[in-house]
Amino acid sequence: MENNIQKTDFNIVIQFIVEAQNKVHQALNKELVNLYWNIGTYVSNKVGEGKWGDNTVLLLSETIQTHFPNLKGFTKRGLYRMKQFYDTYNGIEKVSTLLTQILDKDILQRKMDELYETYEQELNKLKEGDNE
Repeated sequence: MENNIQKTDFNIVIQFIVEAQNKVHQALNKELVNLYWNIGTYVSNKVGEGKWGDNTVLLLSETIQTHFPNLKGFTKRGLYRMKQFYDTYNGIEKVSTLLTQILDKDILQRKMDELYETYEQELNKLKEGDNE
């Protein structure tokens, strides 16, 4: 009997760790989307104004690599993909709304709270089943 109690109690702690990891990943993904959007916006505006061309974007890529040698994805091609991301989805109301929601911490926190509440309810059902 004690082994089942420990298993249930320990699983709760394990679940706390999993939930924290998920929150970290979600926050990281949100920030990456925000970063790519901001860089894409900036590069798109500079290229669109005729101030930047391929060589300038390449120089930006090399500068980023100098400052952050272990950072991946910021090659000339990667920067143009960020620009393409912005150019493709800028002005599309549905996508702009979704991006706003992704980047809105209050909405994200409410969703996380809802998920946590649902998880606690399910966990309580499991506990009740173990006690029977």
